[in-house]
Amino acid sequence: MFLDVAQAFDKAWHEELNHKLRTILHKQYAEILESYLTERFFRIKQVDAYSELKEIKAEVLQGSVLGPVLHLLYASDLPKL
Repeated sequence: MFLDVAQAFDKAWHEELNHKLRTILHKQYAEILESYLTERFFRIKQVDAYSELKEIKAEVLQGSVLGPVLHLLYASDLPKL
């Protein structure tokens, strides 16, 4: 059996991840990581025009050191086959 995780980092909902972090980690660590994930925004630039800001609600930051660790914590309670 193979598990395709090509877009796994895009599927980690912040609300659920923060809940899991609060149950796994000490309160202070969970709060630090929650502040790392929340209130992040993006916008798109096309030529000289910019879109309005949109909040990122379901992504662990790719290319970050914490990204893979946060994803492992997010997926740690998946059923084992």
